[in-house]
Amino acid sequence: MERQATGSGYRYRDFPGVFWDAAPDAAIEVEKPEVLARILSTRRMDVIAKLVTPELLRRKLEDLPIPDPRRRFWRLVLEQMPARAGA
Repeated sequence: MERQATGSGYRYRDFPGVFWDAAPDAAIEVEKPEVLARILSTRRMDVIAKLVTPELLRRKLEDLPIPDPRRRFWRLVLEQMPARAGA
């Protein structure tokens, strides 16, 4: 099965450096604000790219429990990304 960019198909055990305190066999619930905030805080673009789509980030960014400087950084990142055709 191909893994989806939204985290579907991934388990917390797939990213022990990020989710050391989570139940290893549980599916990553990337839509949860605290989970998404942790992913964005890793500073590991390989992990972020696997788990977070630009669309998800656009939808959730303003409601995430992250510091304002980090939120500004991610706004800038999203501004530099081309919009998807048909979106």
